[in-house]
Amino acid sequence: SIQLIGFGLDLWTAHPMLICKEREPEQLPDDVTELRKLREAELLRLHHLDRSNKEIEEALAEEDDPELRLAVEDNKKSMEKKLEKIKEIDTWVAQITMARASLDGPSGRAASGGGPGCSGDGSSVLDAMRASSNSGGTGG
Repeated sequence: SIQLIGFGLDLWTAHPMLICKEREPEQLPDDVTELRKLREAELLRLHHLDRSNKEIEEALAEEDDPELRLAVEDNKKSMEKKLEKIKEIDTWVAQITMARASLDGPSGRAASGGGPGCSGDGSSVLDAMRASSNSGGTGG
């Protein structure tokens, strides 16, 4: 799958195109609704970890326990990872949104779900980019 990282210009057709790179093994979906659901799930997990830490810290205030202290530290590490995941999701949503906006130019291709390389939701121009690069930039 491909991750959008910025915008470039197709020199053969003088049309804006997206510059892409390979995504990491744990891939996020291209669907904004699914991404929002994932984000909400991560926020809920983050909330539970935070609540758990508060309860553990209350117990530690009454009696010190090395295992509980370790649990708090483990939870903090997990919370940091959850926050990173949320930021990654937010970034991916922003990139998809920018890609859709770039496709929704004067012709309104993204709004109609058309245009080369579009999957109907305007979130990917990979096929058009591949066609352009495979045909030597002749619009393929």
